[in-house]
Amino acid sequence: MAKNKGTFGKGKSTEVPETDEFLSGMDKLGRAIKPYAGRLLVLVGVIAVVAVGLTTWNWWKERKAGAATSILSQAVSLGRVQVTDVPPEPNPRMPPDPRQLPAYFKTRSDRAKAVIETIDSLKGSYGSTSASHAADLVAARALLDLSRFSEALDRYKSYLGHGGPDMLKLTAREGVGYALEGMAAAEEQVEARQAGFKRALAAFESMQPNAEGPGRDEALFHQARILVELGQRDDAVTRFEQILADHPDSGLKQDVELRLLAMGGSPGNGQGGGEQPAPGGDDGADSDGADGADGD
Repeated sequence: MAKNKGTFGKGKSTEVPETDEFLSGMDKLGRAIKPYAGRLLVLVGVIAVVAVGLTTWNWWKERKAGAATSILSQAVSLGRVQVTDVPPEPNPRMPPDPRQLPAYFKTRSDRAKAVIETIDSLKGSYGSTSASHAADLVAARALLDLSRFSEALDRYKSYLGHGGPDMLKLTAREGVGYALEGMAAAEEQVEARQAGFKRALAAFESMQPNAEGPGRDEALFHQARILVELGQRDDAVTRFEQILADHPDSGLKQDVELRLLAMGGSPGNGQGGGEQPAPGGDDGADSDGADGADGD
């Protein structure tokens, strides 16, 4: 007798298909955010615009900073061009200078004007950059060469207002003293002249108050020079001798010894007197007030 094989007992398969959890989750997420899709698209668009804007802004800032630094470098290079009445002989072995600097300047004033013109260009185009702030030091030094002491003072103060590395701030404080010294020397009235030198003395005393700090010997040197102008020769001798005692390896040692001898005695005896030149003149760069730090 044939068996009834039918479908009883076989049944349908009860195996459950494997679920793709990631796709399932994304499907749920899609259904959940569907009512807000319009707003989300707008938000994503805004974020994209902001991201592109920030990227463009950073690129533009870097581009500005690079251009400003290039102009500042040009100004510094101009300030190093030699001053001479005799045009230098061209060197055929030297490749052309890509900076297109002049071979020489006839006067320090001509050189200073070229530097200031370049700095003014930098300030006009990139005044908010750090290179523009640093340029105040370069312009101030050029203004000293032009005997424009009040303007130089403003530039030095401007740099100190922005702040910077300690050594450059030290240079700026020294520059404040130079500018005040130059302004004092330009005064015609004795009282105004003396008052001006007192302000210069105070500036040089605050240049480097730390006895162990860099530039301390130069600060004492400037103080002694101004004390001579004020007629306080004994105090000046004391400051000069302090340089020799506290800074025996100072690059100013020979100059200090010569000045002590010129004041009527030998180094260390505290005698004598003698006037020292103050900053001024057409070019203003061969005076104590402009080049004291380079071996006054």
